[in-house]
Amino acid sequence: MNPPGISIIISIQKSPPHFKALLQSFFEINTFTPVEFIVLDHGVTDKGSSVTDIIAAHSTRAMILRIPRRDRESHGASLNVGASRASYPYLLFLDSATLFMHDILPTASAMLEHGVIGVVGCGIDDVAGDDVDKTATRSFRRTGIDMEWDEKNQRYRSVVMRQYISDSGISVRNNLCHAVSGEFLLCRKEDFQAIGGFSEAYDNGHEAIDFCLRMARELKKACYSINEVGLQCVKKGDQKISLPPYLTPQPPLHEWRGGDMLRDGRDIAVENDVSCSFPNYDIPIVVIAYNRVEPLTRLLKSLDAVKYQNRVDLVISIDGGSDNEKVIGVANHFYWRHGTKSIEVQKKNLGLKSHVLQCSDIALQHDGVIILEDDLFVSPFFYHYAQHAFDFYRNDDKIAGISLYSPRYNETALMPFSPYEDGSDTYFMQVPSSWGQLWSKKQWQSFKSWLTNSDRADAQATQPLPGNVQNWPDTSWKKEVFKFIIEKETFFVYPRVSLTTNFGDDGVHMKKNKVFHVPLICTKKRYRFFHFNDSAAHYDAFCEMQPHALSKLYPKLSLFEYVVDLYGMKTDHVLDKEYILTSKPVKKYVLEFGQEMIPLEANILHEVRGTAIKLARKSFCNDTADYYGCLGRQLSLDNFLYHYSVFEEVLCDIGKKAFHDN
Repeated sequence: MNPPGISIIISIQKSPPHFKALLQSFFEINTFTPVEFIVLDHGVTDKGSSVTDIIAAHSTRAMILRIPRRDRESHGASLNVGASRASYPYLLFLDSATLFMHDILPTASAMLEHGVIGVVGCGIDDVAGDDVDKTATRSFRRTGIDMEWDEKNQRYRSVVMRQYISDSGISVRNNLCHAVSGEFLLCRKEDFQAIGGFSEAYDNGHEAIDFCLRMARELKKACYSINEVGLQCVKKGDQKISLPPYLTPQPPLHEWRGGDMLRDGRDIAVENDVSCSFPNYDIPIVVIAYNRVEPLTRLLKSLDAVKYQNRVDLVISIDGGSDNEKVIGVANHFYWRHGTKSIEVQKKNLGLKSHVLQCSDIALQHDGVIILEDDLFVSPFFYHYAQHAFDFYRNDDKIAGISLYSPRYNETALMPFSPYEDGSDTYFMQVPSSWGQLWSKKQWQSFKSWLTNSDRADAQATQPLPGNVQNWPDTSWKKEVFKFIIEKETFFVYPRVSLTTNFGDDGVHMKKNKVFHVPLICTKKRYRFFHFNDSAAHYDAFCEMQPHALSKLYPKLSLFEYVVDLYGMKTDHVLDKEYILTSKPVKKYVLEFGQEMIPLEANILHEVRGTAIKLARKSFCNDTADYYGCLGRQLSLDNFLYHYSVFEEVLCDIGKKAFHDN
């Protein structure tokens, strides 16, 4: 599909030679089409050169429309006239004293494909003197206009952001800003018309600032400055713009960086530019520690390496009742440069359950909270994912929490787990996350309300918990969350690629193991999220796809009321339907499938031939009473080799070698 055309609107109110240099630089470097020029000629001449002569010299290279204007007409009024004559859906307002240094229009126009962006600007390299020159020395690049609070006068003032330009380029700062300069301002024609164009009450650059503020206030659309590249412009004065007192942005400044105004910005990303992470919710990080020095040091080091866009506060909570002076020393000596750091040393030993519950209560004073136990390690981009996932799922009542960890292991079946790929970067499962979890304030309030409900004991007696979870002690906080999400029929949302990994260090509740190590995402990406009802990947507490989801993918099953038991780990207390789709042995069956493809449900969807999986009446399956009996069958050689097929090749190679050696 061809990109929308751009009408380039230029008001000539000063030296025509600048306009000539602008056109020459544009035609030398631009690859974007289609474009047209609308030139607002205020009758200025210089050394015998007129706007008419310059247009005539370039008229064969593009459509250039000249519109004569009055000498004393305001800049905003002149630009409004030009916009009214535009033929294309995108409008680019350009200062005549600029020089194109980069082929910027393809990138700028692509940003407007995202509905949350209303105005696009770019970096402006100021050059001292009267002439633009590609070889001129530039020290700073202006990259947008932000609002700074004036405490004395109780209002915002605008400040043009600057970046130092070195031989290696520039250090990219935040692309989002309150406004962009009128020297390069790209917007949609329909948005321009919707807010009434430029206000004629302002001039000298203020009309562009006012336009951007009204774009955000009235249409809830943001300004984006492409900082990495820019135009060159004759410097016209100080880089601080004095903003009239009545030109004050509303709502308050903190709402301009995220929240509802930018809720659709989750799909926008610029490669290798972490500053384009639009959401900016107040989500502190809480690290839970006890007596493990090396794991805490490792986790804190990984947190320090994370690409944070804005201020992030850190809480290190250390449980009491142990010789933890070295742990306290690690916490005290760790320098947190991304926000405030606070250390909470508990006066007595709370135990893991009470400690996690107490730390998670921090969510009630913020938008949410991230909980990390000290044996974890985080991806440099985990907070980017956390903000975007929170932004997308925070109001979804089916979501009980957001996991930062992506499991590859079914703890109930002691076998690998792979979710069905439905095109989303997330899936849903009734298994609480404990190796990096994010609770919103609303989600944690819902769980705490349930936890303190004195009437919940009877309901828990019949909850279909997996056998391994039933055997967990009552001191497990995760067991409580299991009960909650099963009773409330809610889910944790999981990433398909993990943002945390678990080192499995020796601790009070775990012996050293490497089972829970998973690959981490190591680059920033554009996430594609599905709402719960739009996803095909719904899993229960046993890591089994839920029947309603499987029946949508394989409609033949919709004729039956059945329980999914592909891992073969479900016992009588959860087999509450007439039929069971299982890998357990059965006497008679209705349908049968092989067990070759991954994930398990792919064998049903693609009707793989075989006898490993059967749809049968529950009454024809006798192996349903005991969790450990199910586990023993699950660990049979055939089943083991299906999940770990590489070992089959290894065993065959070993067997062949032994045969030849003999």
